[in-house]
Amino acid sequence: MSDAAGRRAPAAARPAEAVLRTPGNGRHWVLVAAAGMLLALAAGGVVVALTFEAATWEALARLGPPIAAALAALMLGSWLAAGGRMWVLTRAMGHRLRFRDALRVAVCGEFGVAASPTGLGGTALRLGVLRTCGVPLGDGSAAVAADLILDLGVAILITAVALPLAFVMPGGQPMAEELARGIDPRVAAWAGGILAALALAVAAWKIWSARRRRRPPSAAAARPEVDATSAAEPAEPARRAGTWARLKGALAHGLDRAREGLHTLFRYHPRTIAAGFLLAFAQLLCRYSVLPLTVVALAGPDARIFALYPLQGLLMMAAHVLVLPGGGGSVELGGAAILALYLPAHLVGAAILLWRLFTFHWNVFVGGAVFAATVAREGKRLAE
Repeated sequence: MSDAAGRRAPAAARPAEAVLRTPGNGRHWVLVAAAGMLLALAAGGVVVALTFEAATWEALARLGPPIAAALAALMLGSWLAAGGRMWVLTRAMGHRLRFRDALRVAVCGEFGVAASPTGLGGTALRLGVLRTCGVPLGDGSAAVAADLILDLGVAILITAVALPLAFVMPGGQPMAEELARGIDPRVAAWAGGILAALALAVAAWKIWSARRRRRPPSAAAARPEVDATSAAEPAEPARRAGTWARLKGALAHGLDRAREGLHTLFRYHPRTIAAGFLLAFAQLLCRYSVLPLTVVALAGPDARIFALYPLQGLLMMAAHVLVLPGGGGSVELGGAAILALYLPAHLVGAAILLWRLFTFHWNVFVGGAVFAATVAREGKRLAE
């Protein structure tokens, strides 16, 4: 089919773009992101309330604008590296994607990860934005899949390097002594209790949802009255379910072509893969350095920060398992338990707020603005 014919196809024929072209979808993503932010802020507020002392303000006052600028620069560097990865991968597949468009794909993807349960929304948004930039679904799927493979390789490399360094680097307390010293009981008890309650609440909600789906419909529900309004305008839950069904169909449809694209990239473009790996390393290093820099700024240069790199990865994996936007506050609570090994209790809450402000809320605010602008531009283009 020619490109012109592809452009005339209805939105239903291009499910990868459903997230950008279905009415109301932008509002849905914003609401999910807002729910994740509220949960994260609530969990962070609990940690601050439990650890706050007068010395907390004094420590924050000592940081000043230079530390905030450094943390912001790290996140900006992670975005630029993510955009560079997408730029080199798509160009190797024959698409002359502009760097600003590749950066837009990366930023929207970061917003999708932050705004969706399990973070799968990041993949959906990247595929959708790539499609609007003229990259076919198969090639876009191959680029995103190669991106994920590079992420996995970099995560393994960082873990393999950081863990030995955490134990053997000279200076400061040995890591074994830090672990033996244990976590501050006040932080550990409250964080562990709230995490357990959160896990139980998620399990109860899943059981209740499953029973509700199996419940037979009532007589009134079995014979619904259909009026002109309901016939012309589908219900919001049905429309939302249809959107996710189209997204799943998009992922399934692109698998075959993605395999071919992956084979082409890894076999015929080794330099592109090497460049993508270096950019992936730079991205994860920048993103995962926000927490160590925060700890060093609060605790001093003798803090042994290398174990924080793999521990952050474990926290993100646990947050995705909970199937709640932003991890449902689990990252803040788990991070509080970990940071109690590195910081006095009165600094744990401050470190959590700074860390999540730049690694989570930054992605929601700025990424959400870029996503909203993309949705508005697509809607305007369709109306023309």
